[in-house]
Amino acid sequence: MKKLLFIFSFTILSFTSYSQDEVEIPKGTNKIVLRTELNERDNVKLLLRILKDNDFEISKLDTTIFQIQTNERNMKNSIINTDTYILNFNLYNGYISVTGKMVKSLLGNSYYEIKKGSIVEHMKQCFNELNELCLKVVSQNKIEYTTKN
Repeated sequence: MKKLLFIFSFTILSFTSYSQDEVEIPKGTNKIVLRTELNERDNVKLLLRILKDNDFEISKLDTTIFQIQTNERNMKNSIINTDTYILNFNLYNGYISVTGKMVKSLLGNSYYEIKKGSIVEHMKQCFNELNELCLKVVSQNKIEYTTKN
């Protein structure tokens, strides 16, 4: 009986902890704000290290206005290399704002804003990769999902 009670309790506990970790990201989210509580210069160092560790190349780095942009990057599981994306980071007073654009080269380098809730599979994948990268910078409880104007 004790064994059965233990198994039941463990199962309930694991379901509750799993559901607390899962965050509902609002549809239409196109901007992720990370709270780091670091100054701009330390945020630049942190972000450059994480981008380097994850094989991102930097196309623009401005340490005056604290902006970083990545080179075009192929999606991880993409079968074709025509769909890429670019990430933009704006750093300010303990925060990092992250947005991105998906590049469709088959359509003459058309740019589409990366956002949550797209029905296009490549766009979903872009948003998921963007979110995974953000989770390497800060923990889930320091992330705010929003819509930029």
